[in-house]
Amino acid sequence: MKTNLFFNFYTCIALLCCASGFSLHAQQAVTVGDTLKHNIPDTITRLQDQVQTISVFKAPNGNYYTVTLERVDEQLVAHDSLYCVTDLYLGTKRKRSKTTLVLRNYKSYSSINALRNTLPTDSIMKNVNISSASNSVRVQQEKKNITIQTAYIYAVSREDDNDFHVIVGDTLPYNASKSINVELSGLPNPPNAASDSLQNARTSFEAFMGEKCSGAYTLFNPPIPIKVSGSLFYDVDHAPGIIGTGIFKPNTSWELHPVSQIIFK
Repeated sequence: MKTNLFFNFYTCIALLCCASGFSLHAQQAVTVGDTLKHNIPDTITRLQDQVQTISVFKAPNGNYYTVTLERVDEQLVAHDSLYCVTDLYLGTKRKRSKTTLVLRNYKSYSSINALRNTLPTDSIMKNVNISSASNSVRVQQEKKNITIQTAYIYAVSREDDNDFHVIVGDTLPYNASKSINVELSGLPNPPNAASDSLQNARTSFEAFMGEKCSGAYTLFNPPIPIKVSGSLFYDVDHAPGIIGTGIFKPNTSWELHPVSQIIFK
């Protein structure tokens, strides 16, 4: 999926336009030449190193992505002392389900759309008696372990409970009905049978991205292709269209949570 591009006048304009909005035109990662690397003042290899609103992220696989860091209360927040202190899960709502994996009923899907076509609707799930209590267990509809063969990361944030929100969708243009939030959960405390898988997923994520040390969303252009696995989870605490940022908000409360494996393509 690598495409060589010359850094010409139109490429400059495309990058500058990102300052006013997230471009949706590029459809695959690109490998660019030395001209790009020397003309962009802020090329980073780790998300925590971003100090400008718009930067170029050089991924470990050699691909380059324009990354836009959201401003929080008009401030550019790349690193917050409240984040990256621990990887332990710090939340309480449905803690048991968010930090354990379904160990049976494995299903694989080619895309998010293929998965979503099989899921009960949100209107049905609203009438299922799912508790937000810390010890809430999965209901029958959630008892599946899912692999999505190809998805694309549009946006990432690190929440104050230490979960990574990863907004993924099918190919461009972004479509909220072909999108889902997949979450790399904070680590269970005390450890449980899922601890190693959850730790390995976070390690893979941070090996590619670096540490994400703020709650501000980072947006990627073009979106980053991945293969992802995890257990189904229905977020009763957030209505469809709440999780995410800007246009990148899935119109469902279904998630993969926690993620057990993420592979960057």
